[in-house]
Amino acid sequence: MQHHGLRYPSLSDPGDRIALEFNRLIPITAFPSTLVISPEGRIAGRVIGAASDHDLRRLIKAAL
Repeated sequence: MQHHGLRYPSLSDPGDRIALEFNRLIPITAFPSTLVISPEGRIAGRVIGAASDHDLRRLIKAAL
């Protein structure tokens, strides 16, 4: 994230513990995956697979 200058919150889940909690939303085999969380804390969007800049901007705009 630092290398690419990303400033939004993100997390790493090397042990897949968090991934297991999200298994009903994102199949465990569908990684990489991205969830966009609204300011209210709801899941506002998701991308299964690689997320493009366009995808992220669209989902973040919709979440706000």
